[in-house]
Amino acid sequence: MREARGFFRVFAPGGMGAVVSAGLLLAITAPALASEVSGGLVATVGAVYVVSGDGSDANPGSLEAPFATITKAAEVVEPGDTVMVRGGIYRERVTFARGGSEAAPVTFMAYQQEVPVIDGEGLAVGHDEALVTVKEGADYLVVSGFTVRNSSGAAIKIYGDLAVVMGCKVTKAEYQGIQVRGATGVRCIGNEIWEVCRMNAAREREGGWPAALAAWESKEVSFTGNVVHDNDGEGISLWTGADDCVVLGNQVYDNWSVNVYLDNARRALVTANLIYSTADTFESHRDPAIGVAVADEDYSEWGDSSWKADGREHVVRNNIILNCSRGISFWEDVAGSGLKECSFAYNTIVGTWEYGIRVSEGRNSGTRFANNIVVSRSGETLSVTKPGGLSFDRNLFWDMSGESDGKFSWGGEDLGFRLWESQSHEVRGSLWADPQLSDPASREAEGAKLTRDSPAIDAGSSAGAPPFDYWGYPRPADGNEDRIRAPDIGAHEYGAEG
Repeated sequence: MREARGFFRVFAPGGMGAVVSAGLLLAITAPALASEVSGGLVATVGAVYVVSGDGSDANPGSLEAPFATITKAAEVVEPGDTVMVRGGIYRERVTFARGGSEAAPVTFMAYQQEVPVIDGEGLAVGHDEALVTVKEGADYLVVSGFTVRNSSGAAIKIYGDLAVVMGCKVTKAEYQGIQVRGATGVRCIGNEIWEVCRMNAAREREGGWPAALAAWESKEVSFTGNVVHDNDGEGISLWTGADDCVVLGNQVYDNWSVNVYLDNARRALVTANLIYSTADTFESHRDPAIGVAVADEDYSEWGDSSWKADGREHVVRNNIILNCSRGISFWEDVAGSGLKECSFAYNTIVGTWEYGIRVSEGRNSGTRFANNIVVSRSGETLSVTKPGGLSFDRNLFWDMSGESDGKFSWGGEDLGFRLWESQSHEVRGSLWADPQLSDPASREAEGAKLTRDSPAIDAGSSAGAPPFDYWGYPRPADGNEDRIRAPDIGAHEYGAEG
């Protein structure tokens, strides 16, 4: 696992602080994450200021004589300082231009359990602007515990390196919820983002909608433990130039078009996420949305003459994807793009309305689909337009509709599972069998757990197996009690919980 840079201090309400590295966060899976990131962040090496709606910017910013605006506090902070903001509504555009250092970050946080709201109602925010902006150079800045709402542009934009946005609620923005642009080492942890990207609320656009949580031209960004739902654009997106980023332990559901999107990104790690739709009907591949999609869209149209399709080397593993139009999907927008040196492994995909896995035209190379459970509800199981450069190793396929052999569209031919498995040299050891999940109709992660007699138990390949499953249980385990420890297929390692 890659480690992002730096450390941060987690302060749990009513509890004691602990220093948590990004490397440790990579080992924390979704259910355990909420308790790890439930608090704010504190710095203890500098001055402490207080902001309150009944204060005055002429005050010294103490608890007894607080500032009236967050903007005033942002103008005076020095490295190591902490700003505590009392509950209430702050109708101001906030720009953070001053940051800290690794040893002395600048922290803006909610005071105790109060809820400060930055509200953009009536404020002019352009579509390329944000209600809250972390400017380039405002590095090592922490923002924790705010509600940010009602922006006619984006809600939050981050240009400063090693910034942290944590435990915030972001809603009702016309464009992005949180966007990281041109920054390194930014972390977005434990935020909830909903009802943003409202420019596409009518769902009439052919393209060009924003994302609720996105990184663009940024390095080593991590999105961890966020809840991203009911947005009129993409859910979580890594766009062109977003390299070495981590999408970990998020809950992503009911977003328009696609829930998690890797577009021209490189070396993304997407792991331990719960991705789903609550829809009961199927309209198109955008209603309900795709689970995880990969593409290289044409960014030369945005004026980047040096742009070329170069998305590659993604690792998508240990995710649970439920009731989406497609589970994992690649589409070729420009010639020369493809799945290049990617790994899609140990995912559990259940109840897709179209193909569980769909790979359209593309120049693919060195990409492996291994140890995934794929359960369709439509009879359409797998579609690959050009099989070259792809391999399938020990996946388990099944269909909820009662289809006896599934539909495997392979290089222009429609095959059933048995013919596909026997005639395709890129395929090794896959199964067509009911995985016997706990509750395949569920929209909750627990429904994707294996039960005692599942054929997925101990049936996976050990090559490249992650050391944990979705729940953080160790992998492999001796799930069938034959005294041989082998990994299971899918996101759950049966019997590992003890």
